[in-house]
Amino acid sequence: MITGYDVSYWQGIIDFQKMKSAGANFVYIKATQNNFKDAKFLNNKELVKDVGLPFGFYHFYDLRDGSLNAKGQASYFCEQIKNTGFTLPPVMDFESPGINGYPDLPTGDSARNIVMTFFDTIYENLGVYPMLYTNLSGLNALSPIPNWLKSKNLWTAYYNDTEPSMSKYGWNYKFWQYGLGKGNGEKYGVSSKDIDSNLFIGTKEELLSLMEVNITEENFIYEYSVTATVGLNVRNKPNTNGSIVDKLMYNTKVYVYEVTNGWGKIDDDNDKYCSMQYLQKTGNYIIQEIEDIPEEVEYTDKEKLDILWEQYLSNKQNI
Repeated sequence: MITGYDVSYWQGIIDFQKMKSAGANFVYIKATQNNFKDAKFLNNKELVKDVGLPFGFYHFYDLRDGSLNAKGQASYFCEQIKNTGFTLPPVMDFESPGINGYPDLPTGDSARNIVMTFFDTIYENLGVYPMLYTNLSGLNALSPIPNWLKSKNLWTAYYNDTEPSMSKYGWNYKFWQYGLGKGNGEKYGVSSKDIDSNLFIGTKEELLSLMEVNITEENFIYEYSVTATVGLNVRNKPNTNGSIVDKLMYNTKVYVYEVTNGWGKIDDDNDKYCSMQYLQKTGNYIIQEIEDIPEEVEYTDKEKLDILWEQYLSNKQNI
């Protein structure tokens, strides 16, 4: 088992290098809640990149009146973290403080539908399923736990000296938040007196297996809408010298796979280009497939893990 921490606005200014040097193996950072960013998110997401500490982000799901629905909150979360280079899966924090206007968690199908919609939206936007963070109350609210959810990773909060038993739920956790404010804040580089402590139940290699390839702006293929009312010519070259091979009508939706000198390639397999001057982003996008280690290089499984782990810790963007 290896140790890590989770942080938010409440930890104040954070020295992630000091956190790493003190023995942290990973850190999760609060990014969003409902449709607003954590007050320290923008600062933390930049500071953590420079220290080679595996990191991920979590979204606190807000159940208060007036909050966005599950799809809306998940979409907002994705928009904030998509170009950050996170190296651990995103997390949905599903719990209720039970105070200050926070209602009790829904139960049964209502709870399961919220989580399913949130998870599916994350996958549609980022190409990776998130992990669920919750406590025993949350697990009870979601029970009986469906098989599709059991197939995802669980991070459970249980503040006791002994590990929680999951036999009732049939779902083993990957992360255990065992100490609420039990970590020494000063030792781990945070301004607050305390910091929440977590264990990953496994080895560094197993932590690596949870990691998804970093997602950067270059991996996003954006959808555009044709704004030319008379239609837009499609050419076989990225300039006006190319022959016209097709014409797109006003408001037609296309994906642009690359841009060359102001011309967008709208077919990944064929030479079809449109002038970007008459295309406008719709806000929709898909994730471009990202390659791992080059296939032409032969490695043993152990060598692959060693190579990826070194890249992982140095936070390279091309794994």
